[in-house]
Amino acid sequence: MPYGLLHVWGWFLELSATRPRGMGFVPISYAEIDAWARRTGRDPLPYEVQLIRRVDMKLLGSLDG
Repeated sequence: MPYGLLHVWGWFLELSATRPRGMGFVPISYAEIDAWARRTGRDPLPYEVQLIRRVDMKLLGSLDG
């Protein structure tokens, strides 16, 4: 992760830590990102949201097999 995007990595870790337990890993939804942003006072740019989702998809893909 480039230094200038480390804050997005931190956001991803915050969001990932809120995943429901016991049902396996599910993708972080746009609704969850929206709720997180409103509750924390953050205002991610569209490309930052897309980056969170891409990182999430990579993680989920690596867990599948």
